[in-house]
Amino acid sequence: MAAKAMRAALAARIERWRFGRALGLIAAVGLVLRLALGWGHGTADYRAEGYALYWELARNLAAGHGYVVAAGEPTGFRVPGYPLFLLGVTGGVWHPWAMVAAQALIGALTVVATGLIARTLFEDGAGLIAAGICALYPYYLWHDTALQETALVTCLTAWATLVLLRLARSGTLRLALLAGALLVLAVLTRETMLPFALSAALWAGWRVASLAGTARGGVDRG
Repeated sequence: MAAKAMRAALAARIERWRFGRALGLIAAVGLVLRLALGWGHGTADYRAEGYALYWELARNLAAGHGYVVAAGEPTGFRVPGYPLFLLGVTGGVWHPWAMVAAQALIGALTVVATGLIARTLFEDGAGLIAAGICALYPYYLWHDTALQETALVTCLTAWATLVLLRLARSGTLRLALLAGALLVLAVLTRETMLPFALSAALWAGWRVASLAGTARGGVDRG
């Protein structure tokens, strides 16, 4: 029995390794395609083709002017997540290729999260198909490297969803805190994520309480 269990565990580990290798290759393809499209398109009009307000906010933060637009007036029109991301990537100096590379990497991380979500819900094959679709999806390919928050909020939401799915199975505090942090970051990147984040938090609280109640019931019956 012990030998059989060991063989089953080894087979499962090999399958996970194969899936991880395939998923990594798909994510790498997605990364290369995003970088190639960014390189082919160029960055001459990068600011004009995106949301220049985000860059102005990041630049003014770097200059010590606070969270203000070009006119110098404080604004709450946009949440600060994406401007802070741009500030971290560029240091407040205009480096469009740094933005393109960072957001292409974020797009690749979204591919990984998509594959893991589908694998969690279905099986390995579904995970690889979902990751492949995400890696080649034309809208993502084009917009992931643009001067806008789409790539970042999509990545944060995808990873939050994955953590929530795993939380539904284990109900651990560590996963609950991680999911909460990812949801907060998503809301700080795009304010329209707030309804989803609140709904997810309520669901996660109910799920953890349900798992805790089930565990106590099992102990009592024992």
